[in-house]
Amino acid sequence: MKKMMMAALFAAVIVVAAVGIARSKGMSVHELAELGLGVVSARTSRHMVEDRVATIIAKKPHLKAVAKSAGGKLRILVFKNERMVELHAPGWKAPRKCPMTAFSGTLGPKLREGDGQIPEGIYGIEYLNPNSSYYLSLKVTYPNASDRARAKVDGRTNLGGDIMIHGKAVTIGCVPVGDDAIEDIFYLAYAVGIKNVLVVIAPYDMRSGRNPELEESSIAWYPDLCMEIAAALSDGNRASAGMVQPSAANGVDLAAAARKQVGVTVGYDSAYRKLAYPNGDVPRESGVCTDVIIRALRDTRKIDLQQLVHEDMKTSFSKYPQMWGLKAPDANIDHRRVPNLQCYFKRKGYALPVSKNAADYKPGDIVTVMVGGKLPHIMIVSDRKSAAGVPLAIHNIGSDTQEEDVLFAYPLTGHYRIP
Repeated sequence: MKKMMMAALFAAVIVVAAVGIARSKGMSVHELAELGLGVVSARTSRHMVEDRVATIIAKKPHLKAVAKSAGGKLRILVFKNERMVELHAPGWKAPRKCPMTAFSGTLGPKLREGDGQIPEGIYGIEYLNPNSSYYLSLKVTYPNASDRARAKVDGRTNLGGDIMIHGKAVTIGCVPVGDDAIEDIFYLAYAVGIKNVLVVIAPYDMRSGRNPELEESSIAWYPDLCMEIAAALSDGNRASAGMVQPSAANGVDLAAAARKQVGVTVGYDSAYRKLAYPNGDVPRESGVCTDVIIRALRDTRKIDLQQLVHEDMKTSFSKYPQMWGLKAPDANIDHRRVPNLQCYFKRKGYALPVSKNAADYKPGDIVTVMVGGKLPHIMIVSDRKSAAGVPLAIHNIGSDTQEEDVLFAYPLTGHYRIP
């Protein structure tokens, strides 16, 4: 009896300590309970995870081969608008799709506990729960560092937590996929190791282009969050749990690629040229203002504006400016015209507000201006600044590619940021 009382007292002390730690991190009541259970019976919990895994494999032996072919990494993409979850791995030719079985809230981020919102952002997996009330679950690392930083700026507290990917067909702010699908996800996450699982929760599937209507929000920082999510979706290798690598997130790579054209492109030639397709270009020693952007995107992001603009114009020609008397797209010249790029960027959701605040312009941003009241011009924002703290711009305005203090030298007509 004495030994039992001592064991119980010891367990109680551990639970109290765990609760204190958890509360200091802002965990929810449910998370506190799970943490307490995990501390008191860590061995049992670990054993139970392995028991669950063994049960799943006995039921679905093919998952061993699936996990082996994954290549040691798993990406879980959640698309709220489409109510779809996709599993991606380096070794798979195609994703595995799991429809969401329930939904709560609306498109947009989670702001506080009890708002019923499914969070949006880039996360990892904190732990596997073999004893979930919803059969099985994976704890998402919400709130991450970005969530907390934005909340601090807003003055928000009590962000909530306890966000799970789980079974069953009911939810309040979580991601339910049903019992059959959660068995697959649970096992695959276990097999690759939870540290190798990346979760991207997006308002909608941005991979085929941005939709401004689905990003409407009064939240000042939401456009930046959508940009981070779009970047993570476009290239999973750039993303890590909680953030996007700086080269993709802030456009320094684009600025550097544009700067490399200085001294290489030493002439300006606006003549119509017959180009190869795709990835067609005139000799790099000459070009026009749009070529600076086209080349930078090809060199860094493998984005071919010639092909993208042409394909979009083929299906939506009437949406583009009708300024040149053309009756059909022309892959030789369309992408080299500033108004067409403005239209394409806006259609893909890359447009940002135009302002005269230097802090609003980040390295790699693209800006359009009107020179002399009638000449459309385009430039890339540099990662270098003038003595006054204004970002420089990299452009070719009739002679050669230059980096100079001209960001606000002409009336701004557009501001764009490509993920």
